[in-house]
Amino acid sequence: MAYLNDQKLKEFVDLLVLRGLGLYGQEKMAEICYNSGIALTDKNEIEWMEDNHTVVVENLLVNYGSKNLPAKMTAIVLARQHAIPVPQVLLAKKRNRRRSIFKRRKS
Repeated sequence: MAYLNDQKLKEFVDLLVLRGLGLYGQEKMAEICYNSGIALTDKNEIEWMEDNHTVVVENLLVNYGSKNLPAKMTAIVLARQHAIPVPQVLLAKKRNRRRSIFKRRKS
C-alpha cells in the first residue's frame, strides 16, 4: 500500500466506522476495529493502536468487508472514493458457490 496522509486515513476510518456502526452495532464494530489495530472509544472516536496506519487500514478493510456482501461493497466503494488501495483479498471472487437444487434439463 502506498504512503498516504495520516489525516486522510483517519477521515476514511472515521467514515467507515460510522457506517459500520449502522451495519454491525457498537459491540461488533468495536471488535472489528480492535482486531484491525484501532481502538473505538465509547464516544465512537478512533485511536490508533499501531504506528503503521496503512497496514491498520488494510486490516480494517479486510475485517470489515469479510462479514457480508453489503459491507464488502461498502468497503471497496469508500476505499476507491478516497483513493485508498483495496486489498486483493476483497477483490477476489469466492470459489465456493452453492450448486443449484434444480437439475438442468437435457435437450
